Amino acid sequence: MNGVYVHLRQRMAAWPVLDAAGCGVTESALRRHAGPLGALALFDDPEAQREVAAAWIARKVPPAAERLAPLDGYRHARLRIGYLSSDFCRHAMSFLIAEAAARRIRADEIDILIDLNGLTRGARLGVLRWKPAPVQATYLGYIGPVPLPELDWLICDAVAIPPGRAPLYAPPPLVLDGCYQANDSQAMDLPVVSRAEAGLADDAFVFCCFSHHYKITPAIFGAWTKIVGAVPSSVLWLVDDGAASRRNLTARWVASGLAADRLVFAPRVDPARYRARMTLGDLFLDTAPYNAGTIASDALRMGLPLLTLEGRAFAARMAASLLTAIGLVQLIAADLDGYVAMAVELARDPAALAAVRQHLAGDAWQRSLGDAEGFTPRLEAGYRRVRLGGM
Repeated sequence: MNGVYVHLRQRMAAWPVLDAAGCGVTESALRRHAGPLGALALFDDPEAQREVAAAWIARKVPPAAERLAPLDGYRHARLRIGYLSSDFCRHAMSFLIAEAAARRIRADEIDILIDLNGLTRGARLGVLRWKPAPVQATYLGYIGPVPLPELDWLICDAVAIPPGRAPLYAPPPLVLDGCYQANDSQAMDLPVVSRAEAGLADDAFVFCCFSHHYKITPAIFGAWTKIVGAVPSSVLWLVDDGAASRRNLTARWVASGLAADRLVFAPRVDPARYRARMTLGDLFLDTAPYNAGTIASDALRMGLPLLTLEGRAFAARMAASLLTAIGLVQLIAADLDGYVAMAVELARDPAALAAVRQHLAGDAWQRSLGDAEGFTPRLEAGYRRVRLGGM
């Protein structure tokens, strides 16, 4: 229950989240059992994240009775790639038939099995423990260590996990050439939106962040209050992530000396309107140590500049990978003071912000993050390298 307690406090912005006073355990026990998702937002430390994940796996996912895949793999002329995800089928029964699913994967002689859940909701680790494929990798769903003995690789890139930090991860990193993140390049049909309907003044400078509130830490929120306080007529626009977090964040905001009406909450909307709404912001302020991932890519696609704080762990370097790929490394801050200074500078220098917007207004996203045709062979090259005996 400790992990649930910690993550609920994260979601509510009830800080400090590791407050042991109300739950009858020590702070060290809360840290150890924070839960895999909570750990990504708590610790900018791959080793700490790995320890939390290993403890969770030990509690939740017992070893299987046997290994199904042959040790020497298969000799198929073409690689057979399988993708494993609970999101393909949300029926509860899909979570209860791990052995049956594993035996089907073995019968299909899948060469490489890619897990898309990791340690997130609906994780299919029970299937992986049967080792139904000779090579098994985890990708996208969980941006951190997944120390399951039956996993062979963690798909990433050299910005997200630099070579010197590879030994800190389990399973070992499989480094792709270029950005690790796959994106859909298809054109989007978006509605017309306006600042008026979003409750934003036309003359305001709109800092924004649309990430879940569990990713917001006291340090990053304190930085946001400094940024808005230093830029007259600016506001911070966040997604509404529940009454409790909205109440707690507003109380902290007002306690910092800022007017409540300079903190604006956007209601949740359908995907098309959510993307269209991003065009109303001026600068996306990323969370740390758990960066935006898909949301960061959406922001850049919609021409919304994004400022990130680069950390040590995979989750703390996601946005840096995206900005590197799209050619905006100048928006990667090395420390919190630099993050605040860069945000204020961009808000005060219309020409500098316009230059960033001009870069995004061209085909930068389509040529980099949105280049699905270019991404495919890079991913396939990684698969070929890890085919049994190929490394």
